[in-house]
Amino acid sequence: KKKNFSFHQISRQMQEIIVSEKMGIDRFKSESDREPVSIQPAEVGPMVVPAARFTIALTIGAWILLFFEQFQRSIRGTLDSSISVSDTLLYTITVTLLTLSCLSYLVCRAANYERISKHRAAPRSEIDSYFAKNQPSLTALVPSYREDEKVNKYTLLSASLQEYPNLRVVLLIDDPPNPQEEEHKQMLESARRLCVDLNGLLSGPGQRFRAALDDYDTLPLAEQQPTPPLLRNLAALYDEAAEWLQTQADQIPRKDHVDDFMAIDVLKRMSDDMERTADALRLAG
Repeated sequence: KKKNFSFHQISRQMQEIIVSEKMGIDRFKSESDREPVSIQPAEVGPMVVPAARFTIALTIGAWILLFFEQFQRSIRGTLDSSISVSDTLLYTITVTLLTLSCLSYLVCRAANYERISKHRAAPRSEIDSYFAKNQPSLTALVPSYREDEKVNKYTLLSASLQEYPNLRVVLLIDDPPNPQEEEHKQMLESARRLCVDLNGLLSGPGQRFRAALDDYDTLPLAEQQPTPPLLRNLAALYDEAAEWLQTQADQIPRKDHVDDFMAIDVLKRMSDDMERTADALRLAG
């Protein structure tokens, strides 16, 4: 049997195909792009700040022209009634409010561009030198309300592996204390159990590295110099840390882009960084 398709049916089917393909492409892009957001904003060109200031002046100028145009219409008597006056007044107020909203965005954007153009990042050596003498306590709070266990685990692990020494990571479980549904009970129990599991996971290597640091601090000042044996021992510790991180990355089940990001862009990157540091220490020793 022949089926007669109208133009609207064919058009609707084509639109559904295009939308489904576009959604598939967008989903593929979101899942394949694992590059983390840079901690430093991109540099602005020499004409960006003047252009941002010009848009502010242009907006103000356009509003002034509109205001005088409306004012001249009133003076010349082109308004025929009180209804026209109220309409013009309402129109002017509406445009003024919209202009103020636009100006608030333009001013903030221009200030941000100007701040970026003047900002100069402190070198890593200067940061390390400061924190070698000043290490105030820092607490990272991770809020959780019926979150998936994997999301909590990756977030807590990422925060715990930061380089800052005097760091405390706290999971704020905001779930109701007495859930009725079985699914919510399991999520609450897994969130409470997760902190214990992660403490056990990190305590082993943490104790070994802390003991190595304590042994170094107990050495006389004359023996704390970077001698070849000391550098080789330090390189071995970095190798151990790199191997531990790589093991954790290999144990992650790679089911989606979140797993890939945690394994490759967090743990694997840290492992590679530890390996490079160990190689540099061996070369120096």
